[in-house]
Amino acid sequence: MARTEISAWSYYLVGFVRLVLPDPFFYVLGIWYGDAAIRWMERRAASYGAMLRTLERWFSRHGYVVVFIAPNNPVCLLAGAAAMPVMAFVTANVTGTIARLVLIRVLGDLFDSPLDAVRDFIATYRIPLLAVGFAAVALTVWSDRRRGGGEITDLVHMDEEIHEIEASDAAPTTEPAAETDRDPA
Repeated sequence: MARTEISAWSYYLVGFVRLVLPDPFFYVLGIWYGDAAIRWMERRAASYGAMLRTLERWFSRHGYVVVFIAPNNPVCLLAGAAAMPVMAFVTANVTGTIARLVLIRVLGDLFDSPLDAVRDFIATYRIPLLAVGFAAVALTVWSDRRRGGGEITDLVHMDEEIHEIEASDAAPTTEPAAETDRDPA
């Protein structure tokens, strides 16, 4: 039984801290940089791009519910960019995280037998799975370095990139009309 492997106290404490810890940072980034931070995240995580724009539309009417249902990094960034009040953000984020942990625990109990089979498979093949995991991480790091970036590099240059996005927003959107060559004759 997977549930007996860890106490409820440890599960909720470690899970809560792990899930909530980055959220205030993304909230503050949203406050500081607004829409430019959202566009920066869209560029850095292409898979989130469409989702972020959809969530952004929902935020005007259902922001508290979105934070409660999905208290994750992109949603916390949107909450900050939407200027959600701090106490409302904290309340929705904390209660949503607790609800997520309870749901995971309940589903874990509900699907105990199938999860035990997965756990047994992982225990049996842990060395090959570990090797595959290391290879996947090494390939990802190598690929990022080859492209000239990576998550750490992206974070180091985040401020510069966001300022570039803000500058492009401030630039005039209309170009001067092209002059036509006229034949004086």
